[in-house]
Amino acid sequence: MEETAKKGLNRRLWAGAGVAVAVAVAAWCLYDGTTIDTENAYIKADKLSLAAEVSGVVTEVAVRPNQRVKAGDLLVALDDYSYRLAVTEAEAEAHVAQVKNQLLAKRADHAEAEAALEQAQQDAEFYQRQLQRNEKMGAIAISESQLDESHQLLNQARSRIAMTDQKLSSLAAEMGGRPAAPVGGGQPERNPTGQHSARATRQG
Repeated sequence: MEETAKKGLNRRLWAGAGVAVAVAVAAWCLYDGTTIDTENAYIKADKLSLAAEVSGVVTEVAVRPNQRVKAGDLLVALDDYSYRLAVTEAEAEAHVAQVKNQLLAKRADHAEAEAALEQAQQDAEFYQRQLQRNEKMGAIAISESQLDESHQLLNQARSRIAMTDQKLSSLAAEMGGRPAAPVGGGQPERNPTGQHSARATRQG
C-alpha cells in the first residue's frame, strides 16, 4: 500500500516537471527565440511610387508626409523653363516657315505677273503694227469695223499691261521692295533692266 502511494507521487512529480519544462521552452520561444532586431525593415502599407512623364528639377513639394490626397491634387512641381523655351522656339520656327511659304507664294505670283506683262507687251506691239498697216491701207481695203477692232485689241492689250504692272508693284511692296531677294536671305538678284520690264508701247 505504501509502495503504491510512492509510485503515484513520483508520477505527479514527473508530470509537474514536464509541464514546467514545457512552459519554460514556450516562454523562451515566445520572448527570446523569435525576436529579431533590425534597422532595415519594411512595414506593409498602401503606398505608390511617383514618376513624372518628363525630367526636371523639383521646385515645389505640395504635400506633407502622410497627407491624404485625391486624384488631381498637385504633388510636386517641376521647373518648366526649358519646356517653355522649347515651345517658344518651336512657335518661332513655325512662324518663320509660314513667312517663307507666303514669300515663296508671292514670288511665284510675281513671276507669273511678269510673264503676263511680257505677253501683254508683245500683244500690244503686234496690235500696234497691225493698226498702222490697216491705217495705211485706207478705207478701200479695210472696213471701218475692222479698223475699230484693231483699235480695241490694242487698247485691251494696253489695259492688261497697266493692270499687270500695278499688280507687280503691289507684290513688290509686299515683299519689301525686293521681289528677287533669296528667301533664305543673302543678296538680291539684280534685274538687268532695273525695272519689272518695259512699259507699254506708246500709241502711234
